[in-house]
Amino acid sequence: MLRNCVRQYFCLDRMVSSKLHFVKEKDAKTDYVYYEQKTVFSKEKGNKKYKLLDVKVPDINVKKTQFYVFDKNTVPVPRQVYTAPLRKYVKQKLQRDEFVRYKKAQTTIQEQQEEQVDELWGENPPIRYFERLVAKDLFFNYRSPRFAEYNNRKNDFLSNPSVHSEVKNIIQEIKQASTLQLSRIYHPNYFIEDHYKKLPDLFTKLKEAITQANFKEIPKIAWMLQSQLLYKEDIYKIWEVIENIVKPQIHHYSIDELILLKRGLATTYPKAGSYELHNLIYNLVSQEKLNVDQTIEALYAFRTFNNDKYAKVLIENLINLLPEYKNNHSKLAQAFYSIANNLPKKHLRAKSFDVTANDKYRLNVMNAFVGPLKEGKYNMDDITRILLGVSILKVPNFNDLIFILENQLQEPDEYQLVHILYALSKGNNGIQSGTNETYKYLEQFVLKYFEQYENLEKSRIYYAYSAIYSEFAQNPIFLNWVKENILKFSFSELQNVIYGLMFNQVNDQEIWSNFLKNVATKSEYVPLANYYAFKQAKFYITQFYPHWNLKPFEEACQNAENMFLANRTERQHLDQQIIDFQIDLNTHLQYDWKTYYNWNNTYFFNITLPDHRVAIILNTPRTTINGKPRAQIQLQQQVLATQDWKLLIFDQTELFSMKTKERAAFYKKTIDEAIESQKENMKAWEEERRDQIYEQLLIQAENGMTPGKRFVKREDLKGLSRFPV
Repeated sequence: MLRNCVRQYFCLDRMVSSKLHFVKEKDAKTDYVYYEQKTVFSKEKGNKKYKLLDVKVPDINVKKTQFYVFDKNTVPVPRQVYTAPLRKYVKQKLQRDEFVRYKKAQTTIQEQQEEQVDELWGENPPIRYFERLVAKDLFFNYRSPRFAEYNNRKNDFLSNPSVHSEVKNIIQEIKQASTLQLSRIYHPNYFIEDHYKKLPDLFTKLKEAITQANFKEIPKIAWMLQSQLLYKEDIYKIWEVIENIVKPQIHHYSIDELILLKRGLATTYPKAGSYELHNLIYNLVSQEKLNVDQTIEALYAFRTFNNDKYAKVLIENLINLLPEYKNNHSKLAQAFYSIANNLPKKHLRAKSFDVTANDKYRLNVMNAFVGPLKEGKYNMDDITRILLGVSILKVPNFNDLIFILENQLQEPDEYQLVHILYALSKGNNGIQSGTNETYKYLEQFVLKYFEQYENLEKSRIYYAYSAIYSEFAQNPIFLNWVKENILKFSFSELQNVIYGLMFNQVNDQEIWSNFLKNVATKSEYVPLANYYAFKQAKFYITQFYPHWNLKPFEEACQNAENMFLANRTERQHLDQQIIDFQIDLNTHLQYDWKTYYNWNNTYFFNITLPDHRVAIILNTPRTTINGKPRAQIQLQQQVLATQDWKLLIFDQTELFSMKTKERAAFYKKTIDEAIESQKENMKAWEEERRDQIYEQLLIQAENGMTPGKRFVKREDLKGLSRFPV
C-alpha cells in the first residue's frame, strides 16, 4: 500500500511543462507536509490521450529537510526520473488550451465591465451610427444670431435704396408675418401651420403690385426682396415677373441700377433669374469703365459669377485706381475690406489647385495696399474693417501696419470691440498679433459689454485673451459663463472655448464631462473646420481622466475624422527657414531623422526621431508671443507628453546667434538628454507592442492562418528590436 502511494506521487509517467512554484500546506491528521497543487500532464494506461491531473508535490528545499509521505525522518537516495520532451502536437494542444483560457478570461472581464454603470454616461450611453452624409454638412459654419446685424454694419458703405410705394408696405407686412413670436410657439393650442396661412396671399398681392410698378423701381424692389426677405428661390414666381419686366427695358437702366439689380438677384442663378438675364447684366457692366464706388458695388454683385474671372478683373481695377482714392482714408479702408471679403473662393472646392499661386495672389493684394494704409487716419469702423481684412487675407509679417492701427484706437462700441479682438487673434496668418497694451486697454470694455454679447462673441473674446497668455483670461466671468452654457454651445463656440480651456490648462471635471456630452448628444455632424480642436481635446482630457469612456464622443466625430488630414498643414512647413534648420541639424548630428512626420493624423512635425519618440519644432519670431512660443505649440507639447512623446522647441533667434561649434554642442546635448529621458517609456512601449503581437499570433494560430512556425512563445519576442509606430 505504501509503495503504491509513493508510486502515485513520484513514479507516474508525467510531463511537467514549467518550473513548479511551492507553497507550504500541512495535513493535520498525518502530520505529513504537502504543498500546492500543480497541474501536470499524465498518460493513462491503455489510453493515448492526455488529461490534466492535480498532483501534490513536496518541497525538497524547505527548512533543509526533505519530507516524504512514508517516513519524514528518513532521507532516501533521490530517485532520478526521466522527463520526456513534449511532442509537437502536444505543444500545439497546450497553446490552444492556453489561448482558450485567455479568451474566456477576457470575455469575463468584459462582461464585468459592461455590468458596471459608466461613470460618465450612466446606464444608457449615447450610440451614434455611421451614416452617409451630404458633404456640405461637414463644412457648415455655425454663425451668431446677430450675424445679419453685424454684416450690415461691416458693409454699411454700400448703397441701400428703398422703394416708396405700395410694394414697400407689402414687403414689411410679409417680413412681420413671417417672424415667429416665441411666446406663442410654446402655447399648447398653437400650430405653426396657422402662422403661415396668409403668406401665400401676401406674396400674390406683392406679385400683382410689382407688375404695376415703374420699371425704374425694379432694381430697388429686387434689392429689398434679397435684403429684407432673403427671397432667393422663386417659389411664388416673383423673379419670373421681374425678369419679364426687365428684359425689354434692359438698355434703359444705368450702370448703377444694373449693379443694384445684380446684387438683388443675389448671384444665386438658377434660383433667382435665368442665365440669360445674368449674362445680359454682365455683358453691359463689363464693357463700362467703372469708378471706385461702382467697382466696390460690382465686386459684391459679381463675386461668384463666371468662375470668379470677373471678380479678379474688378480687384485689379481697384488696385489700378489706388492713386485716385488713397488720400480718402475711409474709401481706402472700404476698398481694402471689400477685396478681402470677396476674394475668389472657387479654388477651395476644386480637386486640386496651386496653393503657392493663391498665396502669392493674396500677398500681392496686401503689398499693393499696405503702403497707403500706413499713412491713413481712421475712425473705429475703418480700423475694424482693415484689421478684419488683414485676418481674412491670412498674410504674415504685417505687424507694423497692425501696430499703427493700434495707436489710433479710441473707445469702441460692442460691435467694434469683438471684431477687433477677433481680428487681432488671427491677424498674423492665423496667429495672434497685437501688443499687450492693446489687449490691456480693451479689458475694461470687455467687462462693460460682456453680458450683451451672444455666446459666439463671448467665445471669441475668451480665445483672444487665452492665446496671448493674458491673466485676464483667468477672470471668473469666463469660467462661470462656460460652466453655465457649455451644454448649449454650438460647434463654433465649443471650438473657441475648449482652445481657451486648454491654453489656460483648466482641468475642471464638470466642464470637460459636459463638453463630451454636448458633442456626443448633438444630432448634427461635427464640422471639419471645428474638428481639429476636438481632436486635441481628446488627448488633453485623457491625461486628467484616463478611465473615462470616450467611445460615444469618437463616434460623434467619426465623419470628420475620416476626412481629416494633418498633411494639409504641410505647406506651412515648407518655409525656407525651416528647411535651413533641417539641413543644419542633419549636418551636425547623423541621426536617423524623419522630416515632415505625421503624428497620429493630428500633428505634422518638421523633424522627428520616431524610434525614440522625440519631435522637434523650430519656433520662429512670427510664432513667438510675449517672448514665448505661441499657445498652440505649447499645447502640442502638453498633448504629446500624455502619449509618451518628447517635443523639443528650438528658438530660431537663439540658435543662429550661436557659433557653429556651440550650436552643434547644444544640438547634441539637448537631443541626447531627450533620448535618455525616453528610455523607460520606450521599454514599456516595447513590452506593450510585444504583448499585442503575441496576442495577434495566438489568434492567427487558432484560425490556422500563420504560415511556417504556427505557435510562438511570449519569450520568443524578447530579442525583437523596436517596432514602428
